[in-house]
Amino acid sequence: MAIKKTKIIVMAIAAVAFWAASARALGPVEPDNVGVPPPEGATVYAGVLTKGSGIVSSWINTEFHWWVWENYTGGPWHYHYEIVVPGSPNTSHIVTEVTPEIFDELSYFNFGGWIGDDPTVGLIEFPDLVPIEVGLQTAGGGANPGMPEDMYAMKVELSDSHLTFWFDTWHAPVWGDLSIKGGRSDYAHNTGFTSPDWDPTAPPSSGSGPPGPDGVHHLLVPDGVTNGVIPEPVTMAGVFLGIGALAGYIRKRFRGQ
Repeated sequence: MAIKKTKIIVMAIAAVAFWAASARALGPVEPDNVGVPPPEGATVYAGVLTKGSGIVSSWINTEFHWWVWENYTGGPWHYHYEIVVPGSPNTSHIVTEVTPEIFDELSYFNFGGWIGDDPTVGLIEFPDLVPIEVGLQTAGGGANPGMPEDMYAMKVELSDSHLTFWFDTWHAPVWGDLSIKGGRSDYAHNTGFTSPDWDPTAPPSSGSGPPGPDGVHHLLVPDGVTNGVIPEPVTMAGVFLGIGALAGYIRKRFRGQ
């Protein structure tokens, strides 16, 4: 009898732990919106920066485009970025600012994109194989030449003269920075990325940042504020407390029988 009770307790705890882990890793159980237009009626925040108008770049021309929207009210956010350089060299990687200690490798899902001018030809068939790293990116040297200062960021390794990538996350948009490295020592970043860096705190909108000398020439990037109930690292302790409470409740029930 004692063995049977133990099995039931273990199965219940495992079920709660599995729910927490799968919810965080897989994101919402919703229709996949990757590569399709935003939902009808959704507010889309869009912006563009170019060399000479918001971008410092060693290439002759450089463009950053972005589109951000909420998949549904209270749901995850969709981030869509497009990078254009003249090539020779192509890009090596893209560094997009995220919030330290809150955004990590499990904070995004539905990653996808394409390289080249034709998405029907250059679609990334195996997006899970694209090297992505979340952590502190060091400025200067061979890793990130021209980047004004170290930045906690999402690093995506994609090489082409025209590339597009997207992902979903529960982290809402705020104004931040983006930097890219070329195949040699070429680089580009938004002119709002300075040292010491300061990012606007104004709410998201279309355009290249709120007005003012320190506001313009920023992009919308994932913030530490989340929608939904996906457990974040700082709240995982609550999950384990819940598991402990569940185990105690089950023990009491069996003792009373």
